[in-house]
Amino acid sequence: LERLKNYSKEKNIRLDIIEGSISTNDIDELYSGFKKAEVLNKNISKEVGQDVIGIYKRSSNILKSEISKNKIQLSNSVDSGLLKNDFEKNLHKKIQELRKYFVNVDKNHDFNESLIELFKFKQDVNLFFDNVKVNDENEQIKKNRLELLNLLCKSFDNFFNFSKIEG
Repeated sequence: LERLKNYSKEKNIRLDIIEGSISTNDIDELYSGFKKAEVLNKNISKEVGQDVIGIYKRSSNILKSEISKNKIQLSNSVDSGLLKNDFEKNLHKKIQELRKYFVNVDKNHDFNESLIELFKFKQDVNLFFDNVKVNDENEQIKKNRLELLNLLCKSFDNFFNFSKIEG
């Protein structure tokens, strides 16, 4: 791991990016982690990189805030019967598609393609946040919406541990 970090540093890959990539891979998959880091590092200042990180951070920050403030325990499942509007339903559907995508890709696939798949969430996530009140008065609905955000973050984590990215 230290050799990989030093090599990555020589290649001008940010340390937080390499940390985020290797934390999602087994030790046997260091090359794969390096390739992911290389792709994100190349795109970190472009719209695709900024937006993917923004989607994750926005969702994650709301989730962390509500969990710590209200001591909510999440069950890692969304009750589709509690999804009240099309924005929630659409986001849930897109997350399910993303989960299938990551199950079906092999370890050496094109990581640029995976980053683009995450980038495609921009519009759906923005529409969700613009039209859905996560902190609904109904505790069941609120918890379910938090579960949806949790599922989104976990789906993004299948590619990369975005919580390690600074800034």
